[in-house]
Amino acid sequence: MLPVAFVPSTPLLHPEIAGSAAVATAKTRSAARRAVDTLLSRTTVLVLGGLGIGGRPPQPTQHEPVQEWPASTADCLPGFGLAGRIGAAEGPLPLSLSLGRLLLMDGGFDGAMKLISLHGSPQAVTAGAHRLDLPPDCGLLVVGDGTATRTDKSPGHHIAGAAELDDQLAEALRAGDPRVFNRLPTSADTQFLLDGRCAWQGAVTISSRFGSPRAAELLAFEAPHGVAYFVATWLVGEPNGDAPNHGRGG
Repeated sequence: MLPVAFVPSTPLLHPEIAGSAAVATAKTRSAARRAVDTLLSRTTVLVLGGLGIGGRPPQPTQHEPVQEWPASTADCLPGFGLAGRIGAAEGPLPLSLSLGRLLLMDGGFDGAMKLISLHGSPQAVTAGAHRLDLPPDCGLLVVGDGTATRTDKSPGHHIAGAAELDDQLAEALRAGDPRVFNRLPTSADTQFLLDGRCAWQGAVTISSRFGSPRAAELLAFEAPHGVAYFVATWLVGEPNGDAPNHGRGG
């Protein structure tokens, strides 16, 4: 069985960063802690995130859609150093991976972390995630936001269809339905400022090795600042079935 936790890619999950906005994100923050708790008993957690809106591959000559970052890489969070420099070859982690790592640390996780960024088309992300080696007894922490074009006050202002897309994504998380994520096009990243596509598509690809989600719960769906924040948990696999293939797909 593979536990999967979905959390937003916002530093507002940390009260010391959120400041006066901490009250507006209290429910999301509490739900994120509950989601991360489902991973703490695992020996290894894979943290999956994108490069951020408009993110580029970590190296200009690198075409692989998946990169594993060293655990010693500096965080890219306000107050944690080097904010804003996302995508440097040896620079700080993407925001999503920084946040995922800190959430696990805050939860007291003492196992191994694999920090993995994904970028590119759905086909490229799926192919790259399919080739990942999975350690035994692992879990997934998937970090990404929904649209940032829901209202006139959203970072990308209002784009028709954004709220409806967020509703579809929330329902897919609640129902444990991977098909909605697989259908997301690359154009959604720029059209709706959709931050989570690559991480979600990578997670769906990885979890498909274990089977289908048998238990899914949507813990929070809010947009306090015009950006959709989702928190959800899935438990994927067959309790009495054969062990999944943890090696590379082919």
